[in-house]
Amino acid sequence: MLSPQAEIVALLTAVLGKRSADGPKPLSVGEWADLGQMLKGKEMQPADLLSGDGERAVCDWQHRSITADRVRRLLARGTGLALCLERWERSGLWLLVRSDADYPRQLKRRLAWKSPPLLFGCGNRELLAKRGLAIVGSRDATSDDLEVAAALGRAAAGNGHSVVSGGARGVDETAMCASLDVEGTAVGVLAAGLQQAVTSRKWRSALARGDLALISPYAPDARFHPGHAMGRNRYIYCLATAAVVVASEQDSGGTWRGAVENLKHGWVPLWAHASTAAGTGNAALVAQGALPLPEDASCLFAGDVPSSSPPQTLSAVTTAQPSELDAKVPPDAADLDHYRLFLLHLEQWTRESPISWVDLAEREGVRKDQLRNWLKKGQQDGTVKEVAEGRYRTVRQSRDDASPQLALLERQ
Repeated sequence: MLSPQAEIVALLTAVLGKRSADGPKPLSVGEWADLGQMLKGKEMQPADLLSGDGERAVCDWQHRSITADRVRRLLARGTGLALCLERWERSGLWLLVRSDADYPRQLKRRLAWKSPPLLFGCGNRELLAKRGLAIVGSRDATSDDLEVAAALGRAAAGNGHSVVSGGARGVDETAMCASLDVEGTAVGVLAAGLQQAVTSRKWRSALARGDLALISPYAPDARFHPGHAMGRNRYIYCLATAAVVVASEQDSGGTWRGAVENLKHGWVPLWAHASTAAGTGNAALVAQGALPLPEDASCLFAGDVPSSSPPQTLSAVTTAQPSELDAKVPPDAADLDHYRLFLLHLEQWTRESPISWVDLAEREGVRKDQLRNWLKKGQQDGTVKEVAEGRYRTVRQSRDDASPQLALLERQ
C-alpha cells in the first residue's frame, strides 16, 4: 500500500499504461520539481492538492506547462493506478517515492530536485544504500575491454562494493555478472524492460538470493527510448561512490555523455581505462579531468576495504597496450593512501566551484573530525585553500595545470 503522499506523487508522475490521445501527460522530473518547490514555498504537501487550498494554489500559479486542469486530470487516475499497482506487485516489483525512508539518500543529496520522484524496482532494495562502484562502457567493447570489466566486477565484490551499472549488453552486463558470479552484489539501473527483467534467466538467481537490485525511473513496461538511456546515466553515477569508464567513443553515445556530465557536476570521482577500442574516447575523458585507471584497482576502494580480506586488484588482467593514458598514471598510484585519495576526490568536486566541508563530509562518508584533519593538512602542504568561510577547493599548480595531488605524489 502506498502512503497518501506517495499515491499523489505516483498519480502525477507515473506512466500508467498506454496514454490515450487526449489523456493528460504525466509530469516530467523537471515539472515535478517545479510543482514541488511551489508547494514547499507555500508550506504545503502533495496531498494538499486534493484540497481546495491546493487547487487554488495551482490555479494562481503561472507555469509554462502545468495547469490546474492537467493536475486535476492526473489526480483522477486512481483506478488506473490501482490496477497498475496490483499488476506490478504480482510481478514482484516495488515502488519508491522520494519521500520514502529507503529512497537512496545519495540521489537526493547529489541531484536534489532533479532526482526522480519515482523509482520502480525489484530485488533487494537495501543494496541501494550500499557503497558501489559504477562500471560503464560501450555495448560493442573489445574482448580485452570486457576482460577488464569482469576484473573490475570481481574486484568490487572482493572489496565489499556493489557494481552499479546499466544492465545493457557489453561492459555493463559483464561487470555485473562477474560480481554476482563471485558472490558479490550489483545494482542495475535500467532504461527499459524492468518488468521483463524480473523473469529473465540472466538475473533470476541473483534476485532470489538477494544479491541484485534492478531499478528504473521509467514505467516497468516502458519500451526502449534513446532519451531514457541517456537520462538514466546520471542515476548510475549518483548511486555509486566512484566510477570507471572501461570503453567509450569520443563525442558519441551514452557512455561518453554520461561521463562528461559526471565530470561537469563532480558527482563521483571518475577513472578511465586505457581502452584498446578503436576511436576510444577515454583519452579525451582524461584530458577533461578523469583519472587514468592504474593497474592496481585498490585505489577505487580506499577507505572502505573490509578488514577480513585484502584488496582485490586487476594485476593479471589489464592487457591494454601503452597509450597516452599510461603516461599520466602517478608513479606510485597503487600506493595511494586515504588522504591522497581524498585530494583526488576534492579536485574533481571543485573544478566548477568550491565546496563546503559539510558537503565534503557527506560525500566522503567520513567523520567530520577526520575531514577537518585532512583539510588542515592540505592547507599546510599547499594543496588545499579555504576560499570562503567553510568552503574549500584545491590549489592549481602552474606547471601544465597539474593537479595538486599528483604534484604531492611526485615530491615523495
